[in-house]
Amino acid sequence: MDDIKILDTVERYIRGEMTPDERLYFEQLRKTNPEVDQLVVEHTLFLQQMNRFGEWKTFKQALHETHIDLTQQGKIRSDKLRGGRRLSIYGTNINVLRRSLLRSRESQPSGSPYSSIYLLRR
Repeated sequence: MDDIKILDTVERYIRGEMTPDERLYFEQLRKTNPEVDQLVVEHTLFLQQMNRFGEWKTFKQALHETHIDLTQQGKIRSDKLRGGRRLSIYGTNINVLRRSLLRSRESQPSGSPYSSIYLLRR
């Protein structure tokens, strides 16, 4: 039970939901207790990985929906992919499109990180 309370406290600290006094006390506890400090570091990394995983799942879903939309619009021909066969988009390999989308996602300074995918649907 104490582990759950400690994790709850760590999450409140990470999310910035503590009062100033609680935060000050917790930061002092981190300085004096290496186990608590390590737990905060590990849990922060864990939450970041979970967020990245969620973003990746969202990206894959958007890519899949775009593929379906382009197929239905007749802009691409999508045979069932088998073995070495590749989906072609007016002569463009789907992997080239995917790399291009990933690059544009990384270079976007603001807005949705997946806006380039939604532009393809137009």
